[in-house]
Amino acid sequence: MRTPYGKGWVVTVDKNGKEMDEGHWFYIRQPDCYSSNGLKWIGMDIKRLLRSRALLSSLIISSLDGRNAVSLWQKQRDITLGLSIHWRKESRREQQIREIFAKMSIPPSKDYLAANGTILDATRVLDYSMPRNASFISDLCFAPFPGSF
Repeated sequence: MRTPYGKGWVVTVDKNGKEMDEGHWFYIRQPDCYSSNGLKWIGMDIKRLLRSRALLSSLIISSLDGRNAVSLWQKQRDITLGLSIHWRKESRREQQIREIFAKMSIPPSKDYLAANGTILDATRVLDYSMPRNASFISDLCFAPFPGSF
């Protein structure tokens, strides 16, 4: 087993933010990082996410420079692909992402502006529900970022 990368405190809250349990510590394992040809492992990582029995599992796929990333998570066996865009600076990129998913008839399951620091509407968040198909998800993860990974 790898040495834990970090730990976090988790408390379950209801829709009003009221704590529902006393909370507990959880450990975060060291992330996988590939210095070259990391893309060949993505399909395997997505399959591992789909096999997870945890109530919530996640995977972040990021370019080495950290400028591009795709979030995948599974919650109660539902798979979501998430993207965040600095919409003021990257309006063309936002449009391209929307077009990619529209061509496949996949509407966003969530589409909203989120705060980033003190700027209340800095980041466009787009979430898309995904089928439980590792190959489909793997191919789709890179569509919004040609040449970035």
